[in-house]
Amino acid sequence: MPEFQDQFTQVTRQFNHLTPGAILNDFVQLMCVLLSSPFFHNNLFKQAISGSIYSDSRFGKSLNEQGQEHPADYAEMMNELTRTYLTEVFSSEPFADILGAVYEQHSINIRKGQFFTPSSLATLLAEMHIDDANQHFQGETSLSINDSSCGAGALLLAKLRKFHDAGGAKAIGSVEVYANDIDLNLCRITTVQILISSALKKLPLRRFQISNYDILKDLFNEECGNKVVYDWQYQGQQTEAMNENA
Repeated sequence: MPEFQDQFTQVTRQFNHLTPGAILNDFVQLMCVLLSSPFFHNNLFKQAISGSIYSDSRFGKSLNEQGQEHPADYAEMMNELTRTYLTEVFSSEPFADILGAVYEQHSINIRKGQFFTPSSLATLLAEMHIDDANQHFQGETSLSINDSSCGAGALLLAKLRKFHDAGGAKAIGSVEVYANDIDLNLCRITTVQILISSALKKLPLRRFQISNYDILKDLFNEECGNKVVYDWQYQGQQTEAMNENA
């Protein structure tokens, strides 16, 4: 079992008064605070993939901002999880689906008719698309990939892995990712999985944008454009952090 997955299981046993879903959501919230912070972008991202960022005010909140009270050892455990996760992302292949495996193991938040694509199936579907994408990697044109019900990001991650295998950093640099999910927590997980790997592996996407709306009810609603919760655009110059309220 991968180290992060094993450590997460230990945390659920130690803090068994909390559900695995609550613990994972706390962890992902903290990662989103990291993704949304000027310190992160002015340090790691500035050195790795400079660009501009928009982050909705709902996107990343600390444990204190969430209005939750936890013992000090819980906060320390969250820090340990963060260190383990970043280390595992750094040592894994680009765009590995690490958090999706945790979801699958603990059957977290299976609701609202949600179905999470198994990693093996996501990889198979990605392989079916790679031939059509190869032509884009020879020039300067961009390639868009979309998932309107992205879940934990399995399909998007699988496609990015295959694109990287086919064309390396140049291929990833031509890709624009557009994602959406009705569940804000899953929007956060997809963003964390894709952008943390992108940063640590120094593989900048051309763009990453994720929205949070109900695809069945809101697709043709004019307000959909206002439901973007995170938007990263590569600019090839110094990073700017743009945090705005919803």
